[in-house]
Amino acid sequence: MANALNQMLIDFSDLPIAAAYVEKDDDINLFIAWQNKAADALWDDYDLNEDVDLKLQIIQAFSHSAPTSFTHHLKENVQPCRFFVTEMGEGLLVQFFFGNIRESDIKRSHKSIHEMMLDTSKTCGLELDLKTKHIHYTQNFYEICTIDYSSLGHDFDQFIDRIHPSDQKRVLDTIQSHFEVSWAFDIEFRFKNIFGEFIWLAMTAKAVSDKDDDELTHLIATLHNISEKKAIEQTLKTREQLIVQILDSLPISIYVKDENGCYRFFSHQAEIELGYSRNKIIGKTDFEFLPPQQARQQHEEDVDTSRSRKIIINEEKICQVGDEENCKWFLRGKGPINIKVDDYQQTWILGFLVDITHQKDTESKLIDAKDVAEQALKAKADFLSIMSHEIRTPLNSVIGGAQLLMMNEFDEEYRSQIEMIHHSGVHLLNLINDVLDLSKMEAQKLELEEIPFDLTQLVEIVTKMNQHMVQEKGLYLDLQIDPALPINRKGDAARLRQILLNLINNASKFTEKGGITLKISKSTRNNPMFVRFEVTDTGIGITPEQKQKLFNEYVQAESSINRKYGGTGLGLLICQKIVDLMEGSIGVNSKIEKGTTFWFEIPLKIDTEAADQNALGDQASQEDQKKSKHLSILVAEDNQTNQMLIQAILKKLGHQSVIAANGLEAVDALKAGQKFDLVLMDLNMPEMDGIEAAKEIRALDSDVSTIPIIALTANAFESAQKEVFEVGMNDFLTKPINLSDLGRVLDTWG
Repeated sequence: MANALNQMLIDFSDLPIAAAYVEKDDDINLFIAWQNKAADALWDDYDLNEDVDLKLQIIQAFSHSAPTSFTHHLKENVQPCRFFVTEMGEGLLVQFFFGNIRESDIKRSHKSIHEMMLDTSKTCGLELDLKTKHIHYTQNFYEICTIDYSSLGHDFDQFIDRIHPSDQKRVLDTIQSHFEVSWAFDIEFRFKNIFGEFIWLAMTAKAVSDKDDDELTHLIATLHNISEKKAIEQTLKTREQLIVQILDSLPISIYVKDENGCYRFFSHQAEIELGYSRNKIIGKTDFEFLPPQQARQQHEEDVDTSRSRKIIINEEKICQVGDEENCKWFLRGKGPINIKVDDYQQTWILGFLVDITHQKDTESKLIDAKDVAEQALKAKADFLSIMSHEIRTPLNSVIGGAQLLMMNEFDEEYRSQIEMIHHSGVHLLNLINDVLDLSKMEAQKLELEEIPFDLTQLVEIVTKMNQHMVQEKGLYLDLQIDPALPINRKGDAARLRQILLNLINNASKFTEKGGITLKISKSTRNNPMFVRFEVTDTGIGITPEQKQKLFNEYVQAESSINRKYGGTGLGLLICQKIVDLMEGSIGVNSKIEKGTTFWFEIPLKIDTEAADQNALGDQASQEDQKKSKHLSILVAEDNQTNQMLIQAILKKLGHQSVIAANGLEAVDALKAGQKFDLVLMDLNMPEMDGIEAAKEIRALDSDVSTIPIIALTANAFESAQKEVFEVGMNDFLTKPINLSDLGRVLDTWG
């Protein structure tokens, strides 16, 4: 109380009006913390709690931000007393008199206290005479609102004229409505300063009466500048819109639910795939638009995911309400994310869906025809076994990237993190699309486009898209284009790019030194429409026996190739089927240890109109921020996207990390004497997997053999966990990475 009064810089004891400072406790008992001499004379040690009517009036004033006034008969006094009550600090400043004080003294006393309170804060005030329309401003009004006396004037209309035209009617209507109810009101509006710029003001006002008949005579208002707050709100709104647009651009359905199961985000792709409008979904739970049984299943999964902190992936058939015939199959996943709401940490659910309806239809047909397709079913099972790992890997980036996004305040890092989500989502969709493409090709349902495009531009962009990957291996990537070749063509540019990307990626995978050359020339056929494409590498080469297996479904040249170089063996099959669909031809020439040339010739009509085409592809830029490190961690991970993600997460947690692309590199790094506090070990890697690497490390004849090793894998089966502990690893983490579990492991073993 003393500090509050000292800040007012007023000597209350000399005021001609009784003044007291009233506070209340948790039980709503009132007590007088201080009063001046005039109050001592009028009511001495007056017990406010015994005077029920007065107590109710004062308690009600605690809920008003604007000053209030009323009349009341004090006990044992015949003459009514006029009270003026003003909020001050955590209590109320109560001024009162019996009527023997001059009106001018009352107004001056009340006004001086009110103005001094405002002048010592960042709040200004005004008082409008409702009869004369004259406005009196506190001195700090001019400073806070950046305006001078002559420009502002003292007329109410002059004040209104400085309010933004779009806000004027709302302000006038609010004031007029206030006269009818007499409750204090709050309103925000834009106000033009002396420089012609509009600032945002927040005003709290209440009409009061200076007469006993309660006729409203003045409007008293407090105002403060909220321009900075509004600017921050607009910046956050703009960033939120940007994030929504980025997520909407992903070719994958994404949704977010809060801890109550209400949808907080529903992407554009989800609208398309599920057939529900975003506006109708946001704020609702599954029980409001899904069949009861399906809604209960979703709710139970959300609860299990939130409690277990693990991701759930399954296939699900989803039907629209009232239309059991209109159903789709989805590859569906969901995982927990941590959101801070009003300083309270909540667990929300991030979910995603990929339409696999066509894949399921194809699968159903294969099952129905199992008598004649047993070999195809076996090949499909082998393929899906590999896909189980390939799908969880990009999902690691989707969940991890989303959590990183929530952890940041949208600084310079947020761009690279969002791009990580985007690329992982595209990767996931491309894996599924490969299967769907095969189904469409086999069912002869894949249709080719015929659009004009610049052939030179297309192959240059394909080269740029692979340049970073090739350079990381120390290889070159050259492009050779026959200058006499017409570059303006018509055809399916997207499918052509898909073939080239598959062949270049395949060449890079099997080339350790030297490089790759992409050559475009005229066809050997006597037809100007045909164009010949050659992708030549200086890699390991292919034997005649291996050539016979190259274009078989889901088969690589040798089973050992998958272990050493990775991949599904699907790319070349898709290339062949697309070329066949284009009525072209594809082949391969190779010598062991000399290199390989994959070639294909396809017809591309010459575009005589030479229509301009937009550039294809996209590029991403990444920036790193340096932060303080606490632990030195060796990360054995072969997937480049996961490498970026785990490094970003560890950097956020304040740790330093070094990447090993496989188990062999991890063992070599420890043998070389590099000092690390622990190892995060992926299990499925080329050259040497995580299990073998852990055995090698534990067998080392040095102190490093006891370094903590944490398994980091997309395999969530119990058999994998058992094998991890059998080879001497210390702990087990399942992808996608959960930040809380990762933090727990680092705290335990770091």
